[in-house]
Amino acid sequence: MKILIVTSYGFNLRMRNFIEFIVARLLSQKGWRVTAVAESEQNKKEHFQTDGNISVLKNPSKISIFIFLLKKFIWDRPDIVHVFNMRNNHQGILAAVFSKIFLVPLVFTEYGLLHDHYLITDRDNPYPLNEKIIIDGPILSFLKIFKNRQIKNNLKNYLFHFGLAHADSIIFISKHNLEIAEKLGLRNAIYLPHIFDNQRWSDQDKISLEEGKRTQIESNKGKNFILFVGQLKLRKGWDIMLKAIKNIDDKLNICLLFVTASANKEEKELAQKIDDMGIRDKIIFLGKVDGYALKEVYEKSAAVIVPSLYEGFGLAVTEAWEMKKPVVASDVPAINEHLINEVNGLSVPPGDPASLARAIERILKDPDLRQKITKGGLNTLEKLKSQETQNQWLDFYKSFIKK
Repeated sequence: MKILIVTSYGFNLRMRNFIEFIVARLLSQKGWRVTAVAESEQNKKEHFQTDGNISVLKNPSKISIFIFLLKKFIWDRPDIVHVFNMRNNHQGILAAVFSKIFLVPLVFTEYGLLHDHYLITDRDNPYPLNEKIIIDGPILSFLKIFKNRQIKNNLKNYLFHFGLAHADSIIFISKHNLEIAEKLGLRNAIYLPHIFDNQRWSDQDKISLEEGKRTQIESNKGKNFILFVGQLKLRKGWDIMLKAIKNIDDKLNICLLFVTASANKEEKELAQKIDDMGIRDKIIFLGKVDGYALKEVYEKSAAVIVPSLYEGFGLAVTEAWEMKKPVVASDVPAINEHLINEVNGLSVPPGDPASLARAIERILKDPDLRQKITKGGLNTLEKLKSQETQNQWLDFYKSFIKK
């Protein structure tokens, strides 16, 4: 069987635990021929094999991607096309259009619909949902392009949602999306759990942590390191976390390791908040840390903090479980579908720095609690790695193709 997987950014060391990469590995191991097309991070053409026989193409040229996909559908027609994510995914739009033209079954997956700027008035803080959702925002029908005079913007809107609107089946890896999909009139959506494997930390390229970043950490040896991994977006709750740090007992001697894929140096807003709060000595900004080097940072951390206001899934939680680290996280979708308070983590109200500070203190002061929730996290992760969970995906693909 042949599958074409098309995503935005992905198929790199940093994104080895993203669902599209894990699904590709699973299918490849089962004998499928897997071709993946992703956005180019380096603004250069790359065509390589990874994890066995997964063929990956990245090309900044939209014309080249168009030609590649057209040839693919004409001469090497896939049995199924699976597009992941709407944002930054021009190649996904092309693949979805070609799948309709060439009558190839199309599957679409989105991590979190509330990341959609056409659907929500405040992507950084989308709750309460009934006050901020725009049900008629996404254009899912071609005729609605002409509903007003903003035809150019409406066309962009329609193309942005083409894969979602025209998929033969939609898979969500978080249940909270199903309610939103129903409001949008998407009747062909199902839930499948995010699967995981043991390939998060690749041995293919053991790139060590940059010497300067390691020196920063080692110069603070003896402190209790807590770790944040996330974008410099307010929905990730980094500003809430800074307020919490200011209120944590000084006797605990904490230091925040700040990892983000968004920047390699502190942005002005972040730096200003750190200085205004007087917590410069409690922050080590590491910026981008990819692949195996990130594993080193996890190993040096006493706890992982996920203070998000919303998550499409919340991969930092599962990475912490993988690394046997206790987690403190916000009680928000989709984190609360897997993280259970006092069982596999500590759950706190979103946007509440006082509660976050107290939870971090509990983690650092109570070794029995740390051991309990760390074990609970490992147990949860093992279920997501189980053959039973993998079979749900394999059975879906097999049954979908037979339709």
